[in-house]
Amino acid sequence: MNDLLEHRLNSFSTYEVDENSTNVITTKSLEDVNVEEFLEISQLLDSSYYSYAIDQYLNFVALDNI
Repeated sequence: MNDLLEHRLNSFSTYEVDENSTNVITTKSLEDVNVEEFLEISQLLDSSYYSYAIDQYLNFVALDNI
């Protein structure tokens, strides 16, 4: 993950990049996740061709290292 993308992802209030795994994880409970931020992050990752999946807690799980 490049530094610019990581910086943008860490600017969201309900998500942060896990440095050990490059996953984007929620910092809130499932009920408190900001849906607008979730959709923005999804769009950012898609436009960066970042390969990910979404788990049951609405975390973005990296499928391969970029």
